[in-house]
Amino acid sequence: MANKPDSAADPIDVAVGARIRLLRKVRGLSQQALAEAAGVTFQQIQKYERGANRVSASMLTRIARTLDVPVAEMFGESSASSGAVDEVAALRAAKTDPRPFTPGGQVTAAIAARARDEG
Repeated sequence: MANKPDSAADPIDVAVGARIRLLRKVRGLSQQALAEAAGVTFQQIQKYERGANRVSASMLTRIARTLDVPVAEMFGESSASSGAVDEVAALRAAKTDPRPFTPGGQVTAAIAARARDEG
């Protein structure tokens, strides 16, 4: 029988949401403004930012375009300037999930490890 997924937010989803929130605030956008640009409700943006809902690849692309950053920045893999974003995202992820979370360029490895564990 397949394993049931945890009801807790995945630390990667929380980290991506934290980056969306931080970048949105740095750009001076409200949740409503980002939602309108992305074509969703502000409530949906709230859920993405909390990590309660996973962001699809196409939605992440729209959000990144609106925030004027590469999609990789949402995973902390773009530039050295994303270090502060990585720290905030890692802290938020640690608060919601006690499992270790690796920010920065190692996010892809964390995703792959998680997929293997759940596979």
